Amino acid sequence: MALIFGTSRCLQMLARPPFLAFKFLRFGSAMAGSNLPEFCLDYRKYTVEMISEPTAAIIKKVRKQMDEVASVPDDQLTYESVIGRLADIETELDTFTSCQARLPAAAATDKAVRDAASEAEKQLEKFSIELSMRKDIFDKLVAYRDQTDLGSLHPQTKRYVEKRIQRGKRNGLHLDRATRDKLQDLRTRISELTIEYMKNCNEDDTWVPFTDAELAGVPDTFLQSLEKTDDGRRKVTVLAPHFIVLKKCSVAETRRKLTHARAAKCMKSNTPLIEEFVQYFHQLANVLGYPTNAHYKTEIKMSKTPETVSAFLSDLKEKLQPLWAEERRLFLQYKEEECAAAGVPFDGQIHVWDVSYYSAMAEERKYAVNHEALRDYFPVDRVTRGMFQIYERLLGLRFSEQPGAEVWHEDVKLYRVQEADSGQLTGYFYLDLYPRDGKYDHFCVDSLRTGRQRGDHYELPVCVMLANFPKPTADKPALFSHEEVETFFHEFGHAMHCICSRARYTMFAGTSVEGDFVEAPSQMLENWVWEPEPLALMSGHYKDGSPLPADLLETLVRSRQANSGIFNLRQVALSMFDQIIFSQPQSDTAEIFRQVYKDVTGIDTMPDTNFAASFGHMAGGYDANYYGYLWSEVYSVDMFEARFKKEGILSPEVGRDYRRCILEPGSTIDAADMLRNFLGREPSREAFLRSKGLSV
Repeated sequence: MALIFGTSRCLQMLARPPFLAFKFLRFGSAMAGSNLPEFCLDYRKYTVEMISEPTAAIIKKVRKQMDEVASVPDDQLTYESVIGRLADIETELDTFTSCQARLPAAAATDKAVRDAASEAEKQLEKFSIELSMRKDIFDKLVAYRDQTDLGSLHPQTKRYVEKRIQRGKRNGLHLDRATRDKLQDLRTRISELTIEYMKNCNEDDTWVPFTDAELAGVPDTFLQSLEKTDDGRRKVTVLAPHFIVLKKCSVAETRRKLTHARAAKCMKSNTPLIEEFVQYFHQLANVLGYPTNAHYKTEIKMSKTPETVSAFLSDLKEKLQPLWAEERRLFLQYKEEECAAAGVPFDGQIHVWDVSYYSAMAEERKYAVNHEALRDYFPVDRVTRGMFQIYERLLGLRFSEQPGAEVWHEDVKLYRVQEADSGQLTGYFYLDLYPRDGKYDHFCVDSLRTGRQRGDHYELPVCVMLANFPKPTADKPALFSHEEVETFFHEFGHAMHCICSRARYTMFAGTSVEGDFVEAPSQMLENWVWEPEPLALMSGHYKDGSPLPADLLETLVRSRQANSGIFNLRQVALSMFDQIIFSQPQSDTAEIFRQVYKDVTGIDTMPDTNFAASFGHMAGGYDANYYGYLWSEVYSVDMFEARFKKEGILSPEVGRDYRRCILEPGSTIDAADMLRNFLGREPSREAFLRSKGLSV
């Protein structure tokens, strides 16, 4: 499923600037007006110095600007001298960090540039921590609040002042100097460790060689796309496009080897890192007066407490067990039949390397879903065009590709977004869809510049989607599985959250909502890939454009709840693991994951593995927040069932309400208020339970 790394590397927009005059990062008047943004994001032209020198310069510049704000006498504090200035500084630093460090670290083709960008990211994160711990700035904000009638301010400005002060207190700026220094040291070390952790994940190039016989059952088109070793074997990586082997290969030993390789990814390099930063997160929470990091993080979420999260997950775990019991019975039946046909012993167990395989078999046998036949009807261009049409109709927008844009790889495309009725420019987004060496290895949307009000104009948002979908082959375009179509649709929903947001301050733009609500807007939009009318718009055979046959469409839609038990229990297990490790002073992550996964699913993990070593969410701002995927889904299903399902799947009227009530506010109001505005009532969990095949 989709990954958006909340408050750190991926997604979560932070803040944006005035004009930056660095040689290879240009934001001209186009960004404030209606022309193509003059980005120079072709990192192929970069040298290491083009990363390191501007990084040192921006740090020096911003530190000087902050000193100027801190020097304003208390009796001369104004909106312009404090609030407006801080908002501009936040924006400038975040735009630079996104474009000069975070994106090249994740996507540049030259390893030297990626390494330099990763180092720059470390420096900028360290500097950001330094800024967050400036008590002199915090004191100016408090003084401004105390001498200002906040009720006379614009509501977003009032919220900005309150949230900045709240953030300062959560950073410990009301505490003594020695304590603040300790907090800054802890945050700096956490930042260094998490950046190193993610860099190891991105640079990992693990692959396992297999003969064609060992890959029996895997589609031939996929086999032909694989690189070969010198002795003629096929290289299968542990990246998402190659997980088809786990679903289709009938050779259990092949699945076992690949599952082990995936679960052991970065184990040696990252296990010490995650177990160290888990300790530091706990220490930081303790210094701030919280029992655990989970208590600290949930305080500002919708859930408010880890006890609420625990009750939610435990209840869901128990409710899902009967579904998984029936699925497991069916999986064992299939496995026993296969063993008998092959003349091999049946061990009576479903192993971790069996789950994807027999899940796919259940979809094919029980629901008659032929995923390989479906793939032929989801070529990338048709899916993209259909997805655009759906979002355009719902949100009142128009997308158009911008040829000739400077980009960091030939596969990358830039699109402009305009209002459908007026033609007014609304923003831009980049699509970087295919895997390559050294690139970020999952799926995310990151803001390159958040939209925000600046004077009498609105500074336009720009974002990027990084994905790892199957590449085109010599004789076929890139063909998506239905699951990949769903992921594409989900991630693009995050891009639209970035584009449609309308906020006065970067702090409130786009996906800066509560961490356990951030997935809801995109999860809600996943529903369209399960409805006949939208599916017809985004499908067509890659050879002749012929429509998806009615029988394939019917079986696909009917299979939506297939394997709901084990899929959702896995999410419960990951969420519980996350809550546990961030509720303890220290953690043996491999052992805790083994215990939790066994308790929740009844399945043993593999020896000499540690999934936590490549569980990127833990280092990407989702610490103590992974439950947010399931928590958000409660609201996403409720929104879909209450409005779109009743009033029209492709209703422009409901789509405009959705844009106005859910996407445009960003975090200018609380998520609970957004939901009430859109639903016209309090949210309910009933639709969520029904969507899982559970009784209400």
